[in-house]
Amino acid sequence: MFGKEIDMMPSKTPLHIVAVLKCVMLSLFACESLGKGPATITEITTIVPEETDELLANPGMGWVTPGKTRDKDKNLPDWIPSTIHYARWGWGTLEPQPGRIDYEFLDRVLSETRKAGQQLAF
Repeated sequence: MFGKEIDMMPSKTPLHIVAVLKCVMLSLFACESLGKGPATITEITTIVPEETDELLANPGMGWVTPGKTRDKDKNLPDWIPSTIHYARWGWGTLEPQPGRIDYEFLDRVLSETRKAGQQLAF
């Protein structure tokens, strides 16, 4: 292995090319038999977004409150819809002694997060 050059990419033999072509043909046949082939697409849907000055909330992907719930974050304006409470703890907080998980801590954090109308990410 040392000192030898190893070709990690197999050469493209006719057998490889035939196998790829068979896969492509089977895929096309499956689409046609399901009525989803290119010949059956006859409708085009155009979506035009409406202009708005309102804040767009993106649940589960929008603003987060790191380390505290939104009702305890003094820097978060009321008009920002934070849906995620992002928290980080050291392992010693979750397991203060080997084999003993602090479920009361987790239950309290989850309760505070739900009360604030958020989901917990950690």
